[in-house]
Amino acid sequence: MQAIREVALRSDKTTALQQSTPPLSLTELDHVRLLMKQMKANYPNQELTPETVKVWTPLWLSMVKNFGLPMFQAVLMRLLASSAFFPQPHDIESELDDIRRERNRVERDKRRRDDQEREFWLWVDERVADSGKSEQEVLDAVKIPGYIGRKARK
Repeated sequence: MQAIREVALRSDKTTALQQSTPPLSLTELDHVRLLMKQMKANYPNQELTPETVKVWTPLWLSMVKNFGLPMFQAVLMRLLASSAFFPQPHDIESELDDIRRERNRVERDKRRRDDQEREFWLWVDERVADSGKSEQEVLDAVKIPGYIGRKARK
């Protein structure tokens, strides 16, 4: 498992993305090494050769760097529970991409709802100013699903 530390500390040409993200700490490198050992122990009938470790280590480290150690570890544990064989790096990365896509979708939907909510209250403020009605009177007249039954802000 010394290969993990050697690969991580080796000075290769790096991309702009790799240069912009902070390098992994020695603690993170040790944690990745430990995760590899734990995964290997959970698949005792599957040989994980030193050559495989040498090839997979930079891939694992790249995923940890791009997705974060907690997310990487969570995906490994999920795959451990569902995979009969040692997960391939592309399987791990695919799971990580799925989680990132879902998180991005949730964040995007939340921003959209927040924007709609802000627009709704701006519309209410305009109606109150234009009509001279109270905020609750304007809200009581709303017939748009999702906005019916709103109470005036305090």
